[in-house]
Amino acid sequence: GKVGVFKLPDGTLLDTQEKKLCNGEKQHNIKPQSVSLLKLFLSKDNYKITIEEISWELWKKEREKHNLYSAMQRLRADLKAINSDLVIDCFNGVYELKLPISSNDL
Repeated sequence: GKVGVFKLPDGTLLDTQEKKLCNGEKQHNIKPQSVSLLKLFLSKDNYKITIEEISWELWKKEREKHNLYSAMQRLRADLKAINSDLVIDCFNGVYELKLPISSNDL
């Protein structure tokens, strides 16, 4: 595969060099910050990252709550723009990138 191309859990491709998401024919350019966030999610086995990890990765600071919220909203919008099924959940200060559980799976 191409260098700098990562596969998200739903099959969407993240191109870190071109800074874009690709899903089938659809392509969507994203900001470097969204690229960093996705790479951080992908670096974890279970796609879970803490607020501290995110703050440190993006701003080299311990806690950057306000900016973090905006960054996550933007990433959610990026995923929506490409028709990705992925959702970003937050629970007890831990963000998780995941596929929603459909009723078929229950």
